[in-house]
Amino acid sequence: MGVTVAGNSITKTAAAGWNAGTFSDQVITADGWYSTTVAETNTHRMIGLSDSDTDVSFTSIDYAIYLRSNGALGVYENGANKGEFGSYATGDVLSVQRTGSTITYLKNGSVFYTSTVASTGDLHVDTSLNTTGATLQNIVIDRHASCSASDNYLLIPSRQPSPLLMSRATTPLTTLKTMSTWLSQVPPRGWKMGKF
Repeated sequence: MGVTVAGNSITKTAAAGWNAGTFSDQVITADGWYSTTVAETNTHRMIGLSDSDTDVSFTSIDYAIYLRSNGALGVYENGANKGEFGSYATGDVLSVQRTGSTITYLKNGSVFYTSTVASTGDLHVDTSLNTTGATLQNIVIDRHASCSASDNYLLIPSRQPSPLLMSRATTPLTTLKTMSTWLSQVPPRGWKMGKF
């Protein structure tokens, strides 16, 4: 709602406020992560993992990275401010991953915060955007591996192709790519990213 989808990126079109976002159709059932590549540092938006989709506000995102309009990097969990953790810059890769029941927040493959709230059950990528024109670029979801800056990834067949990210008001994010490099491409439908 309140966004447009182009490839594996979203842009807010609605008026300012926490009134626009997306929720992924693809689900993380065990270990897994998502990532996004920063395109701008002057807008407010959040992206994280949630077990359910109740609304487009950031208060319903279970584990969210907050990209502030002043370049500060924050963490919110179910609307609770967990603090600021330095800054972010254009080109940074931000991610949240689950390993077992532990949630960690990463910038460029390095952990900057570990949640004290254990995670169980299914998780989806959940977003909320505040500033008109705010973007979340190059969104990647991996349901099978941990996220590390030293890992390599290769496209391998998936048994059950599914849309990567579904906006409430638009079409699935399913952009065809021939090869996936470190957190910069999204697998096409029918493929997944395998770590080697």
